[in-house]
Amino acid sequence: MSKLRTYIENESCSTSIDSISVDTGITVKNLNRYLENAEFSTLQDKLNINL
Repeated sequence: MSKLRTYIENESCSTSIDSISVDTGITVKNLNRYLENAEFSTLQDKLNINL
């Protein structure tokens, strides 16, 4: 989760879950689980993706 948090904070925006997955090495399945977590609710606004 810390890797995803760092990625979101450092990237201006990303257009897809797939590109985040490739960039971070985190599986799409885990990304979806992480992004549903309340811990990421404030960071989701930085992403231009639909969950």
